[in-house]
Amino acid sequence: MRERIAGIAEVAISLLWFYRNWRIMQDYQIEGILYALMISHWVLVMECLVDVIGVVLGILVFTKKMRIKIGFLAFALFWAVGFIIEFLDITF
Repeated sequence: MRERIAGIAEVAISLLWFYRNWRIMQDYQIEGILYALMISHWVLVMECLVDVIGVVLGILVFTKKMRIKIGFLAFALFWAVGFIIEFLDITF
């Protein structure tokens, strides 16, 4: 039961974050909106790929093909790399 809850949580977080990144990419196409900080498109695409990997990891945890600890560790590692790259892209 814990595997299913953890898998659903991981998939939900990844899908919400994917929607956020996809929405930002779509909003950048509108010329009437002025942004104070803009994230590069390659960073947004990379984060969308990380989110797809997160969905796959969540499904593997849900189906009990991967342990919860390993699934969340890989999930956190991918997200940390994504956040670091986004932070570096915005600051420099």
